[in-house]
Amino acid sequence: MTALIGYADGKTTWIGGDSAAQNGGWARFSIRERKVWQSQDEDMVIGCCGRWRVTQLLQHGLVLPVPNPSATPLDYLVLQVIPAIQQLLKAHDETMKTEQSGTGILIGYRGVVYALDSAFCINAIEPQVVSDGAGGDVAKGAFQAFLDSGLDPETAMLKALEIAGKFDLTVDAPYYVVKGGAA
Repeated sequence: MTALIGYADGKTTWIGGDSAAQNGGWARFSIRERKVWQSQDEDMVIGCCGRWRVTQLLQHGLVLPVPNPSATPLDYLVLQVIPAIQQLLKAHDETMKTEQSGTGILIGYRGVVYALDSAFCINAIEPQVVSDGAGGDVAKGAFQAFLDSGLDPETAMLKALEIAGKFDLTVDAPYYVVKGGAA
């Protein structure tokens, strides 16, 4: 139940998301809490879709470790951030995936967008446009079209999420975009 879009231009990252949720049945509603946010130090932007409990734990409980000075950005994510996420989830008896649903996470860090899957595998995405969630493909296609037409990334992302909301029942307003992760 969502649409996430991530984009990076090599210097800055943007992640946008919607506000749809469901009650486990057929009812859809909008939530107040955002699915996209900046880290405490504003160096990282994060978007999460799928299991709402995982999103809440990451937003309110994830303390990012201080990067090892010799670590590359990917080293930092693989060797420090992902273990911190795993420890947080384990401490609260939560997982990224169940038989009914999974969790997708987009991370913008140092000018690159990464996708983290439910097996804790992280990948830098090329080209630097990525999506997740049930409405993600619609949003990604619309975003690329708006970006190609000359719109700035934030405006293109908001318009793309609106398009996804028109064509996918699992996407709903309000829509948000966070920017950060400068290289």
